Amino acid sequence: MAATERYALLKFLSRIKGAKVLRDLQNLRELRLGYNQFCGTLPPTLANMTSLQHIDLSHNFFEGTISKHLFRGLVSLQYLDLSYNYLHGKFPLHSFANMSKLEGIILSNNTRLEVHINTWSSIQQLQLRILMLSSCKLDENAIRTPMFLCSRHHLEVLDLSYNNLTGNIPTCLLNNNTKMEYLNLGNNLLTGPIHLPSHHIESMNAIDISMNQLGGSIPCNISMVFPNLKALNFSSNHLIESIPSSLVNMTKLVVLDLSDNHLTGEVPAHLMSSYFVSIYLDGNMLSGTLPNNISRDIRLLDVHDNNLDGSIPQSLCNLVSLTILDLSYNNYSGSLPLCFPPSIIYLNLSNNALTGKVPSVLFNLSQLEALDISKNYLDGNMLSGTIPNNIPGELSLLDVHDNNLDGSIPETILKASFLTFLSLRGNHFHGQIPQSLCNLTWLLLLDLSYNNFSGSLPLCFPPSIIYLNLANNALTGKVPTNKLTGKIPPEVGNLSGLKSLNLSYNQLTGPIPAALSNLSQIESLDISNNRLSGGIPWQLDQLKFLEVFSIAQNNLSGCIPSFRDQFATFGKATYEGNVGLHGPPLDGTCTTSSNTTTSSEEEDKEAQIINLILKSNH
Repeated sequence: MAATERYALLKFLSRIKGAKVLRDLQNLRELRLGYNQFCGTLPPTLANMTSLQHIDLSHNFFEGTISKHLFRGLVSLQYLDLSYNYLHGKFPLHSFANMSKLEGIILSNNTRLEVHINTWSSIQQLQLRILMLSSCKLDENAIRTPMFLCSRHHLEVLDLSYNNLTGNIPTCLLNNNTKMEYLNLGNNLLTGPIHLPSHHIESMNAIDISMNQLGGSIPCNISMVFPNLKALNFSSNHLIESIPSSLVNMTKLVVLDLSDNHLTGEVPAHLMSSYFVSIYLDGNMLSGTLPNNISRDIRLLDVHDNNLDGSIPQSLCNLVSLTILDLSYNNYSGSLPLCFPPSIIYLNLSNNALTGKVPSVLFNLSQLEALDISKNYLDGNMLSGTIPNNIPGELSLLDVHDNNLDGSIPETILKASFLTFLSLRGNHFHGQIPQSLCNLTWLLLLDLSYNNFSGSLPLCFPPSIIYLNLANNALTGKVPTNKLTGKIPPEVGNLSGLKSLNLSYNQLTGPIPAALSNLSQIESLDISNNRLSGGIPWQLDQLKFLEVFSIAQNNLSGCIPSFRDQFATFGKATYEGNVGLHGPPLDGTCTTSSNTTTSSEEEDKEAQIINLILKSNH
């Protein structure tokens, strides 16, 4: 490239929006500006760069329409990528009619761009190898049984996902394009059975026809047609019958996703002994046991929401590469294995029929980030005193709800500094709630409800928390069915991220704190069935996202403020049971000011309970 052209290109990069300098780059052959932050419309001076062979402006912020004249003079162009921008308007593909050398068109993920293919015949002379129009608005003629594809004979990469295509997958597509490498027709409305050609397509690496309405069975000749396939995604369709044993012969396959179909029968005995890295069989009706001969190379195994039974294989311990294991929502029984792969990050064994003790080995998994063993029949107090002090430092989710566990909350759990989700709900835990909960600075959800906790609440909770459920325990002291008394602390208003607050069915007294108006994200607020008194703070009108609100069955009095927005949608049930309240939507009228205020002297400044969602489930 000459010095003058280098200077012009640098000048262009410095002010891409105007891009008048492009006229000086008439000998430029490749323009690669993808993955930047360029904005504005596509430079019209691109039309003057007649030597261009390769244009990549993908993953930027270009907007506006694509002029149908922009590329007509670029007769040498072979590859065009405008994907992942904000282009819009109508764009007919016949704009490329004069570009006989064009082999690749990529316009994907311009979600407001309407690509018109009804003039497809005008570009049939193009020897397209790559056509990617994902998330474009194809014209109505194209989305109905996309027969326009039958005229292609050289396609290697085809992506028409997210386009509402209907009808059957044209059999001519694979019959004519024998060198196809990548096919993505996912997230459409395609129907009918899956028909495969009778010949081999050895070049095919990946197929995705997920999220459609395809039916029938998985073709038994799939391993013969695609002997070198590496990734297969048939998920979220209506496929039936059993998984063909011929999949075992696909020795190059590393990712298999057959999830969310209606597949039945057992998992083929040798299916998982192949070289798979990821297997998704969840959301089917598979039965029987999990094979013992699972490949040591597997990293992800998801078979949740099936009818698998028996005991969890001890051989799982040998899967040294396994990082994600989900066996939830099955019929597994017996005790938990005494060994798990040390590499595991996510482990979900919930909603089975597992019994026995929780082995301490679970808490020796140093890489573990999420553990869900909820809704089983696990018992004992292995969660008290026997959990090693070296609880996984990366643990962010611990869910053991609805078991028969008991004991107190071990301090070791409270040392997991990255914990964001902790649910001990529906067990027999007892003792006091530790003060050290306050140290879990990342905690978003804490559910200790339906246990036997007693004593007073901690003096503080993590400021990050957005859901706290302590209902149905035996908690006492100042401040649903607990025995909380006293006033609602104004410090609750500091929880700006709180989305739900339920203090109903307690014995709370005093006024409604005006500080509740600071809960800017609150969606549900229930302080009904207490002994609250005074007026309703008019400042509550600032809660713009409130969908559920109840202050019924208290001792409130005065006028109901003239609320707007969300509050205007709440009816009588919100306020009833307060004999001193007047005004719409209750019966009676008000003549006093609607701006009822609450004196700060009346608010209890000693209590510092934060982020309470103490739902009583009444």
